[in-house]
Formats: sequence, structure tokens, C-alpha cells
Amino acid sequence: MLGDFQQALADLTASPAMVIRARQDPSFLATRYELTDRELHRLVRIIWHRGMQAACTVYRANRLAPLVMYMHDTCKALGASLREVLDDFWAAYPETDVHFFIEADRFRAFVQAILIAGPTLPLEVAEPLRREGAVVSAALLGSHTEDPDLPWYKVLQAAASQVRTEVEDTSSVERQWSSLSAPF
Repeated sequence: MLGDFQQALADLTASPAMVIRARQDPSFLATRYELTDRELHRLVRIIWHRGMQAACTVYRANRLAPLVMYMHDTCKALGASLREVLDDFWAAYPETDVHFFIEADRFRAFVQAILIAGPTLPLEVAEPLRREGAVVSAALLGSHTEDPDLPWYKVLQAAASQVRTEVEDTSSVERQWSSLSAPF
């Protein structure tokens, strides 16, 4: 009950579409979560509170931050498609990862899969995605503190190496990599 209330509140904060649906039909919350009458009443009051929109905005801004920081040119190349791609990405990955490189790498893989599936995104997305993806993969690899002899670590290392070799301008990657290690 309390756990479901907390999960419902987190899910609502993460999904403006879910807030809209719950505003249209509050009983939707009771079918999805095991809530007491008091908890349901509180959630209904929360979704109608003027601060709910701000909570959703802050949540989405926090999810957007690693993507804009490490996949800036890719986001820019997506142009008008960015919002739809982000909505689809966040629907596919409702759980965020506070490790910025993991979140950026998930986004890279998501956009790459869209590009592979067909020409629905601007062609200008491919080059910055490849370039920034190599930087993110290298940074992700460098951020791991696990034993480099573990099999999964070797697979990650090989994948990062392969992505790096696909980048045409390695000096650009090196400049971006060195800027990542600068103090914040």
C-alpha cells in the first residue's frame, strides 16, 4: 500500500502522459496500484496541484541533462524530432540511471537503432551520433572500477574500441575526451 503509493507518485512525476490519463480517469490509479482510499485521494489532489507540472518538468530536465551534456550535437541534429525521440526513449527506459555515461550510452543505442530501422530521422544525426557515441563509450569504459579481467569488461572494452575506430576524426574525440576529465 505505502510502497504502491510511493511508486505511483514516482511514476506520475516521470510521465506527464500518465498525469493526463489520471486526471481524465482517477480510477486508473486504483486499478494499477494497490492504494487505500486515503492514498488515492491524496494522489488525485497531487495530480491536480499546480506544482505537478513543475515536478514533471524538473524530472525530465534531470533526465535530459546527461544527454545534452554528452550527446549535444546529436540532440541538435535531431532538431524538431528531438521531443518525439526523447518521449519514446523515456517510455522505453522509464528507469533512469544516475550514471550520466550509462544514460547517454542508452540514448546513443536507442537513436542508433532508430537510424538502422529506417530513414525516419534527419540524415545529419548519424555523424554526431557516431562521434559522440565513441566519446561516451570511452568515458563509460574509463569510469568502471571493476576488475578488467572480468569477461563482461573485456566485451565492453572491445565494443568501445570498435566504436572509436569508426570515428573519422580521432583528434576531435581526443579533445572531447580530455574535456570530460576536466574538473567541474
